[in-house]
Amino acid sequence: MSHQERLQQRALDYWAMGLVPVYIPEGKKAPSKKGWQTPGYKDHDDVASAFEKDGNIGILLGSGLFDLDLDTEEAITAARLLVDKFYASHSTRTDAVSHYWYKSDDEVETKKFIDIDGTMICELR
Repeated sequence: MSHQERLQQRALDYWAMGLVPVYIPEGKKAPSKKGWQTPGYKDHDDVASAFEKDGNIGILLGSGLFDLDLDTEEAITAARLLVDKFYASHSTRTDAVSHYWYKSDDEVETKKFIDIDGTMICELR
């Protein structure tokens, strides 16, 4: 299976979980398509066609879905001991889980935790 086929399948898996996948072009860190905040997928085929090119996947947050984004090895290690009852998780840069997703009836304000040297430790968004 090619990278693009795995990307497309992963997007469909997220869709089946009730999440909204967003296409991120190859080599970019954020969506570039106008209106990405409201992709308007109607069905499985809409999601599949949005991920026909190589790239990456983002997940639309909000509406009760939020992300604990771990940016340091120390945060990742601490999370293994402290984090539980999450909805889903994934890794972006290592074999260790660096993102935990939660669902809540309450909206969550973005909170950044920054080390004294200015390095981002983790972010709740």
